[in-house]
Amino acid sequence: MKRFLIPFVLLAFAACDDSTTTVVRKPADAGPTVTSGVCDLANCPKPSAQGAIACCTPDAKCGTDPTGVGLGCIPAAAEPGTCKVDECPAPPSRFGKACCTPLAQCGFDPFSNGIFCFPAAFELPAVDAAAPTACLASCPLTDGGPKPCCQANGQCGVDSLGIGLCFPPPPPVCDPAKCPANDAGVKGCCTLANSCGYDYFGNGLCFPPPVEGKCDLAKCPSDGKMRACCQPNGQCGVDSLNLGVCFPPPFKLPDAGPPPPVNPNPPDDPSITGECPSFMGVFGPTWGCCSPYGVCGTFANNQCNVAPGTPIQVPGQPFHDAGSSVLRCTVPHP
Repeated sequence: MKRFLIPFVLLAFAACDDSTTTVVRKPADAGPTVTSGVCDLANCPKPSAQGAIACCTPDAKCGTDPTGVGLGCIPAAAEPGTCKVDECPAPPSRFGKACCTPLAQCGFDPFSNGIFCFPAAFELPAVDAAAPTACLASCPLTDGGPKPCCQANGQCGVDSLGIGLCFPPPPPVCDPAKCPANDAGVKGCCTLANSCGYDYFGNGLCFPPPVEGKCDLAKCPSDGKMRACCQPNGQCGVDSLNLGVCFPPPFKLPDAGPPPPVNPNPPDDPSITGECPSFMGVFGPTWGCCSPYGVCGTFANNQCNVAPGTPIQVPGQPFHDAGSSVLRCTVPHP
């Protein structure tokens, strides 16, 4: 499915690179009356393309989502206009050059090859070397995942591209078991956008639920550090990257509270004989114990545990450790 959707989305940004070319927008068909700064999905015109749905752009205007799953919203041309490349401002970064988008707006060509022309709102900002780093001490670490970083609002994020841009952390993973069925009894499921939807045909294809959102950009909350915007589903969001891409508002992580106090005393269990070494772990001491097999293990969950693959002695046969670093001990008798 991605193989067919990606070329369709990319073609929406394709443009000519002739510096003398003038792109003219044709007048759009008269649609319903809309209020500036307010996007009401119920009044947005339905796109004619198969599979496309109406959506809200980050600047609270009606647009088209060619994927049909809420992954992006392309603004629609609302009035005639012209675009002259010579009059377009140069991109603020050292990459790419000015160009005209298919919607007769000034944009930038990041590859300087005349194939793609992105709106100016997608221009990547210069990486700020003095980005806030005060939150790094509290940001969670992942094994082999993207590096943690601090967003402009001082909250933790992830440098998923490895180029110094701090993205909001990914939302919680959708659990199909927690997605409710609709009033008609259609089973709930998880969409490609990591949100609950409905399996209307019972064949495993998950469609997003119908939305009737109304996004009033002037009433969208903002903390003063991130610009408020409208998501494709008509809900308020935040433009945390200042790229014209609207993300859901950041969710608050639950507070796990202070860590449990560390108990420096070993448990009162006969398997802890002092023959097996103990060590300090992440959550406190891990005590060594002697298992019923006569080899050392670690004490947890009120029992002595031995790691899988540890050589043990078979009754009636000599013990062969094959050079393994296995510590033997005296089995305690309760």
